Order: sequence, then structure tokens, then C-alpha cells
Amino acid sequence: PQQGHGCRTTSQHEPQALFQPEVQRDLLDRAGEHGALLREVRRVAALVREVDARLADLRERARARGSRIEILQYRLAEFDQVRPEPGDEERLRGIRERLRHAEEIGHGIEAAIEAIYEGDDAAHDRIHGAARRIRTLGGHDEVFVELAERLDDLRAQIVEITADLRSEAEALAPDPARLEQVEERLDALERLRRRFDGAPTEDIIASAEAMRRELEELSEQGEEEAGLAVELEAQLEAYARAAEKLHQARERAAEALADSVSDLLAGLAMEKARVEIDVVYEPPSGQADGALPAGRDRVEFLLRANPGEPARPLRKVASGGELSRVMLALDIALEGRLPRRTLLFDEVDQGLGGEAADRLAAFLERVARSHQVISITHLPQVAARASRHIYVTKKVRSGRTVAVVRSLDDEQQRIEELARMIGGRMVTDTARRHAEAMRAACTTSGAAE
Repeated sequence: PQQGHGCRTTSQHEPQALFQPEVQRDLLDRAGEHGALLREVRRVAALVREVDARLADLRERARARGSRIEILQYRLAEFDQVRPEPGDEERLRGIRERLRHAEEIGHGIEAAIEAIYEGDDAAHDRIHGAARRIRTLGGHDEVFVELAERLDDLRAQIVEITADLRSEAEALAPDPARLEQVEERLDALERLRRRFDGAPTEDIIASAEAMRRELEELSEQGEEEAGLAVELEAQLEAYARAAEKLHQARERAAEALADSVSDLLAGLAMEKARVEIDVVYEPPSGQADGALPAGRDRVEFLLRANPGEPARPLRKVASGGELSRVMLALDIALEGRLPRRTLLFDEVDQGLGGEAADRLAAFLERVARSHQVISITHLPQVAARASRHIYVTKKVRSGRTVAVVRSLDDEQQRIEELARMIGGRMVTDTARRHAEAMRAACTTSGAAE
């Protein structure tokens, strides 16, 4: 392993997971058991994104809808200006024809009235005389009476026809203004027909009805957009409430976790050190992209190594030993609330000895119950509690320095190396007995894998 500090498999100067704000926030949420609050924030944030996406889609379509609405309104205005009815053109053409030839038609009507009713030898008078003569024959046969009545009926029809002809003559008086109106109406109907590709009047009316239905549907879509905008505003307010509630819980958890870690650090020869956790709330922007699934808090872990010194972010802590102990204390404080993983500690025992080294070893053993712990150490108190040992040394071969890694699978090998750590280069029987006692004490306490 390369020299460095903390829990990692990277070199000393590379970023570590604990330095990442989202990791620190996650640790705080695990400490405070904020699962339900986080789920609520994520749920509302998802709703915000969903409504915002639907609203954006509607607004995108609204641009095309606006153009379509303008076209429909323009064409319906043309239709409503004319308002054609079925049979309009045929009826108006007939009126135009009569108005154009009013004088000719009037003369014809006068001649007809003269012939059937008003003339000296009018049909009405001749039929009347014929009916009288036929009726005188009724004494000879009843059939002549019936025929006379039929002639009277015919005379009555002539009277009615004459009246109708007179009405038509009065209606057909030359009227240039009326003729102009009819011509203009026919021109308007023709222009409208061309706008509708020469369709019959019945089809034009049907098309206008279809356009009105489409315009109504498009207007309803505009109402839907307004409704979604109101819904988005409501969801943003719900998100702000959920995020604020999560923030308050995080503030409480930050104080408790900082106190717990600081107390644990005191047992690792950092009696004066204090861990602080800043939780900075950034109010939502009121826009959908501000509804972050993890809330609106920026979480920063800080370490005040000694009284009178400023609290510094963990990412700026230079001491590998201090950082490693903070991480170890966090693992203990969050015992049972972190996923199982591999932890690599180097320099965690830096500057420790005696009782502090014993406490460190006990802490490492405790963490190893939940995680795989690898510790690079020069302290026999720490090494004695391990369940597996790997011995690393350096040798020169063919002019090159190489690292030799050897697994100590035999218990006697482990005791011999522990004795070497206790006594130095010269391993004495006293050192061996001390090593045996340390191993015996540790194995009875149950070292974790």
C-alpha cells in the first residue's frame, strides 16, 4: 500500500469519498434516520419535474397551436361574414334572373292576366258562360251539374292564379338596389367557395362546424396549460415545505452526530478536538430545476483539532492520523446504519500508544464487526486483534527495491511478528510471552473478519 491517510485505496493527494458534499450529506441522513423525510422530498421533487415536463410540452405545442388558432379564427371570420345557408345560390340566382328581366316578365304577366281574367274575351268570363249553359242541361242528366261545378272550380283557380300573378308583378318592380345586393351576395358566396376549394355550400357549412370544434379543443388546451401552471406552483410550494422540514431534521442530527464523533475522538487521544457539521439551507429558487431530490442543504464536516484554532473542512485537514480517526469515529457513531464495505486505515495509529492505542484497537475491532477493515499499523495492540495478518517488508533484488508480501497463516508466525513489534530487532522470550498474552486476550474477545 502507498503511504497516505484515511479510508481509501488511492494515493495521499487524491480526493477521498468523505470529502464529497453528497457523501457527507448521506452520512448525516443515515445518522438522523431521515429515510421517510428524504422519500417525501424525492416524491415531491419527482412530481415537480413531471408537471414541469408536461407544462413544457404543452408550451412547446402552444406555439404551433397559436398559429393554428389564428388560421381558424381568420377562416371562421370569413365564414361568419357570409353565413351561407343551403340552397342560397340557387335561390339568389333565381332572384337575380327575375330582377334582370323584370320589365319583360311584367309585360308577360300583364298579358296573361288580360287573357285569363281582365280582357273582353277573357278565359274567366268564357268559362263562366259555359258553366251556366252546362248547368241548364242538368234537368236532363245529373252529370251536367257535376261538370258545371268543375267549370266553376276552374274559374276560381283562374281568380287565384290572377291574384298570384299580380303579386309577382308587384314584387318584380325594377329595383336596381335590390339587384345590386343580390349580385354582391352571390359574389361573396363565390369568394367563400374558392376559399374552401370550390366545395358545395353544404360542405362549407360542415367544414366551419368542424373548425369551431377544433378551435374549442385548442382553447381547452390553453386552459389545461393554465391549470398545469397552477399545479406546478402548488407542487413547488409542497417541495419547499418538505425541504424545510428535512433541513430542520438535519440541523438536529448534525448537532447530535458532531457531539457523538467528538466524544469518540476523545478516546482516540484527540481530547481537545471537536467535529462540527455545517448545514446551510439554500431556499428553493421557485423554478422546477431547484427542486433537488436530496433537498436544499449543503452539508460540510469540519474539524477543530485544538481549542483556539478555526474549524477547517475535512478536505483541508493535513494530518493523515487525524482524518483517519475522524473517519473511524464516524463509522462507530453510525454503527449499523452504513452499507457493508472495505475500509483501509493507514496512519490511524500515528502518535498513539498505551491506553489510547488499546482504545484504537478496540474501535477497529468494533468496526470490523460490520465491515472488512484493513489497517496498516506499527502498533502491536492493533495487530494483535486482527483475524488475519499480512507481513510487508522491503528487499533489494538485482539492484532494485521490491516489496515482499507474506501471509502469516500460522499462529506461531503471528506471535513471532508481534514479539518483533514489541521488542524490536532482538526478540526475547519476554516479548514472545507478551505477544502470546495479547493474542490470547484478543482471540477470547472474538476478533471479527
